Amino acid sequence: MNNILPEIRIKKLRNACDRYGFSGVIAKKTGITFAPLSFANWLHGWIWNDPYIEIFVGGRGQRKSLSIVVASEHEKQVVDSHGYTKCVLGGVPLIYVPEQGIVRKDKTLLAFLPHSTESAKLKKSHLDYLDYLHSVRGDFSDVYVSIYWYDNSPDLQEAIKKRNLIPVIGARPDDMNALVRIRRMLEYAEYVTSNCIGSHIAYALYCGCTVSICGPYHMYDNNMITAAGNVHEYSESYYNHLIESQKESYVKGRYPWLFPGHPAKGRKDVSYGEQILGKKWMLGDKDLKKVLGWTVEGQIKGYVTGGIRRVNRFVKNV
Repeated sequence: MNNILPEIRIKKLRNACDRYGFSGVIAKKTGITFAPLSFANWLHGWIWNDPYIEIFVGGRGQRKSLSIVVASEHEKQVVDSHGYTKCVLGGVPLIYVPEQGIVRKDKTLLAFLPHSTESAKLKKSHLDYLDYLHSVRGDFSDVYVSIYWYDNSPDLQEAIKKRNLIPVIGARPDDMNALVRIRRMLEYAEYVTSNCIGSHIAYALYCGCTVSICGPYHMYDNNMITAAGNVHEYSESYYNHLIESQKESYVKGRYPWLFPGHPAKGRKDVSYGEQILGKKWMLGDKDLKKVLGWTVEGQIKGYVTGGIRRVNRFVKNV
């Protein structure tokens, strides 16, 4: 698999639209040599639980005229109900990455490890899950283990290889090729599994993989979730919702078909993947430029408005 992945190309992030190389994907799609600064909030990833307004605008909120792109009509209703006037249906960023033409390898399993709060510390839960993957290794031609960039470490790599599994580096937020990398990984693997819920599940369905959650279930530490909530000033009800919706009982209740007992018995459903990632709402080039503020008018308005806000904050703090 590693030989079909693009190089990691690091670039300083200007805002959320740059994350995982999304602005570069749109620039290429629309025929622009350099991606201008974007003036919109575009959420990366699948919302598998009930959407709260905080996921789109943070705990502090944003100006009501900000362009916000969402993936479903329900998400748009949530945003609209809080007074935001420019919420647009556009799907999630991954759907804008074109098919890569990768030949899928039969009986190949790709397992996604949970993120570990970007700590690069080898946890017992990692080892337990790797032991599980080793136990089903004989049922597949190869078993790859995707590692989030900030969780990568020599100890984790060694633990994976020791169990006759193959490590592969997954996404990194400031990698301009990250979305293309993930798409190629998912076009290559026939089966995708994990021990936690997350966007990787929806991405794998969308890309035609047979998908499952198997092995010892990973529950994110409550302190980690609430700490993230405090950083972004989320409401107490929101981070309580995050804690609840990470639980195995919640995920099984909502998506029982994701737990077949073995990765080879997972679900393949491209149409459902397209539905939950908002493929039907995919924007054309003209609308993309307008929503992101990539027109001449949008760039002038975005920079002027941003400058005024910075001046107002400075005056307020004097």
